[in-house]
Amino acid sequence: VVTIAHRHEGTTISMAGDCLMVAFGVPHEQHRPVQRAIATALQSLERFAVEVEAWQARHGVQVGMGIGISEGEVVAGNIGAHDYMNFTLVGDVVNVAARLTARALAGEILMTST
Repeated sequence: VVTIAHRHEGTTISMAGDCLMVAFGVPHEQHRPVQRAIATALQSLERFAVEVEAWQARHGVQVGMGIGISEGEVVAGNIGAHDYMNFTLVGDVVNVAARLTARALAGEILMTST
């Protein structure tokens, strides 16, 4: 997914557990960031489908990937404390995207109406 996102000039913000946060238009403005996000999501699901079949055949494991996309303003930058900082995003848009991702079923892309 990271490779696909980078092809669309997405910025990988974080990886934690089975979650990946990718931003478009951050840290620099981009032309058509929403379309970039959607293209990344569609191609990621397509590519992941190949892996799903392989894992099912090899290990008998059912896996899936759901994606949440939200658009809007965020606070972006090195955020944290004096002893620990990292480049990240904060704001309602980030929280909504995380909640959409948590609700998305395998193979689904959930987006805000904007």
